[in-house]
Amino acid sequence: MPLLFITFSHQFFLTLDKIALITTVNFVVQLVVDLLSAKLIDKIGYRVCILAAQSVCCGGFSCPDFYRSHTDATEKIIC
Repeated sequence: MPLLFITFSHQFFLTLDKIALITTVNFVVQLVVDLLSAKLIDKIGYRVCILAAQSVCCGGFSCPDFYRSHTDATEKIIC
């Protein structure tokens, strides 16, 4: 049993069955996204996807305050 599962079970009061289900759903969603993105890349081309990925990455690194200001408000609502 991974150490992170034990941490999650104690911190969030989740059973190991629920943690295993979360991991399984995450894995299945990742496989579906990989298959769909492969079809999209074949349709629109590799160059467009590479340029879009670089642009999004650059935007994320250049605007960290935008993300931080929006997550603070979300944390106040959740907590």
